[in-house]
Amino acid sequence: MEESKLLESEGFQVIKQIGCGSFGRVFQVQHQAVGVVAAKVIRNEDFDEKEWEIAVMIQSDPPNIRPFKIQYIAAKNFETYTVMLMEYCNTGNLIDIIRTMKDLPIFIIRVIMIQILEGLKYIHSKGIVHRDIKGGNILLHNPSGSGRIILKITGFLEVKIMNKIDNAAFMLQRCQIFGLLEFLFIKLQLTHFRSILIVIKILDTNRVLTRPQLITDDLLWDLLVRMLAFDRKNRI
Repeated sequence: MEESKLLESEGFQVIKQIGCGSFGRVFQVQHQAVGVVAAKVIRNEDFDEKEWEIAVMIQSDPPNIRPFKIQYIAAKNFETYTVMLMEYCNTGNLIDIIRTMKDLPIFIIRVIMIQILEGLKYIHSKGIVHRDIKGGNILLHNPSGSGRIILKITGFLEVKIMNKIDNAAFMLQRCQIFGLLEFLFIKLQLTHFRSILIVIKILDTNRVLTRPQLITDDLLWDLLVRMLAFDRKNRI
């Protein structure tokens, strides 16, 4: 495999491949200088410099200020490929949890929601809208010996940078939406979270939203339909 040989020629020990898609391949690798990291290998013609520029833009703050956003380490162009080094997350992604279809304890659901919203809050504070939040772009990391799972937002290819006017309007809309979400989650006590996961799974596989019987609140369903619209132009 060309990608593995390239990484090995740069002194990396390739441990395993952890991802593959139209964007390229992602490997878990180890190097004396950086330790265990994820290496994303992309053909130069498929490399979008915007992803790296955005990554640099939103990680100017110390890691403790942005704990729920993936850490980008370095990027380098070669003759055929571009290699991006990123923080390695050792526990898969949120879609892995969704696909198990297991009921989660309320406190775990609460932790997941808080971390995602805190991560988005930080990204939005930089005047950036992610526009591609999905299970595959929410990585999970278990720091050794901590007994904790930390969510990391990744996937910055579809972002939009807001100007000051757009950002002010967006922040107002975001406050209204998050306020409604907070009201709904408190009112419903998160009893419909499993239904939300079902909806996301249906959308992910068939691109069609089918209302589960468990969701009886019309206001909640209308919000979900607008948030999960397949066409991003119709998505809030």
